[in-house]
Parts: sequence; structure tokens; C-alpha cells
Amino acid sequence: MSQCQKCKAIINSKWAECIACGCPIDESDCSQNERAAIQAEGGPSFPVAMVLEGSILGAAVDVLLWPDRATVAGVEYSNDELKNLISRGLPAADLQTIHEVKKSFNGEVKK
Repeated sequence: MSQCQKCKAIINSKWAECIACGCPIDESDCSQNERAAIQAEGGPSFPVAMVLEGSILGAAVDVLLWPDRATVAGVEYSNDELKNLISRGLPAADLQTIHEVKKSFNGEVKK
């Protein structure tokens, strides 16, 4: 994993853009090992699966990442939804509520 040059968030070189700030990720953001791994694989493969442990959802959650969306604990978010939520700077309790409502109604986060 590397860091976004703009916001210093941790990024995966397989992503098209930083999910924290939205800036494009290019080869200069990737380590030599990451570039070699992508070339050996014949390109990125999706989804990228990981388990994240965080205070917002209160437990370890499964996360699947694609270039244009992410699934967090079984709930799918578009990149636009994620950018929207990040830009608001909401407290963890509000993010938990939004997640539960989105999960219940299979809705979309709007401004």
C-alpha cells in the first residue's frame, strides 16, 4: 500500500482514484513492488477484498473495492456517495445511521 500524494491517505495502486480525496492515482503513487505485481497479474483484478476494523461501524467489516464503487458490510456505495459522505465530516454515529438506513431501504446517499 502507498499514500496519496495529495491527502496522504492509504491507497491501493489498483484503484483509479483516492477514495478519500478523489484525486487520480497514477504509477508515481505506487511502489515498485506494487507496479511489478500488477504487471505480473496482467492488470488489476476486482473486486479487491479486505477486512477493515474501524470505530464507525463498530466492528471489523468486509469491504470489496472496484474502481467505481465499494461494498461495505454488504451495502454498496458509489464513489460519488463515498466522496459526499467524506466531504461532510460527519460523526461516527451519523455515519452508522446513514449506513443502516441505506441498508434497510437500498437507497442512495444524496446531498
